[in-house]
Amino acid sequence: MRSVVTKTGSCVLILVLIAFCIVAGCTSQPAESPPPKSAGYPAATTIAIQNGAMNPPVLMAVRGTTVTWIDEDVPFCTIKSDPGVPDSIMSRVLNPPQVYQFTFTLPGEYPYHCMEQPAIRGTIIVHA
Repeated sequence: MRSVVTKTGSCVLILVLIAFCIVAGCTSQPAESPPPKSAGYPAATTIAIQNGAMNPPVLMAVRGTTVTWIDEDVPFCTIKSDPGVPDSIMSRVLNPPQVYQFTFTLPGEYPYHCMEQPAIRGTIIVHA
């Protein structure tokens, strides 16, 4: 008789544990997913090289953003990152209306300039 009680008690305990697991699984809150990669920043953007300047001069982006530079009126402009940036930017020589694209895979601050006209400068700030 004692083994029947023990077996019955064990079965009841197992059923209670199973019920508890089912209820806990049904009522738990789903984990919050991170915000989308592009939250607050564009997925792709364009910088115009015009009137002797980069427009916009400062651009905020997230990792994975592809930036397109369009040379609108500056002859012979090679876009090059300043020393010490996380990843090097280096275009071919651009003449209007040529374009250059670069995808930022590393977060950080990317100051850059036109090699032929160093006063033409800009900065891209990439967030993770």
